[in-house]
This record gives sequence, structure tokens and C-alpha cells, in this order.
Amino acid sequence: MKEMVDYFLNKPINDSYIKRVAFEYFNSDYDVAQEFLTYLQQQNVEQKN
Repeated sequence: MKEMVDYFLNKPINDSYIKRVAFEYFNSDYDVAQEFLTYLQQQNVEQKN
């Protein structure tokens, strides 16, 4: 999980980044990509606590 967090959260999450992740990994499904990145952010916060 740590590798995924490091890979996907190495850039600020904004609209264009979500669109790029959606296109590359989620068949252009913006909502799924946004949910995935939000989940990774939450996991990252929990790991730091």
C-alpha cells in the first residue's frame, strides 16, 4: 500500500490530475479515480497517525 500512496500522492490532487489518473487507470471514469485518490489520502493520514 505504501508504494501506491507514494506513487499516486506525489503530486497535488487537482482536477487535471484526477482526469489523468482516470484516463490512465480507470477507463476515464472520473468519479472512480477521485474516490480512489481520496481513499489513498485517507490511508496516508491514518498511517501517519
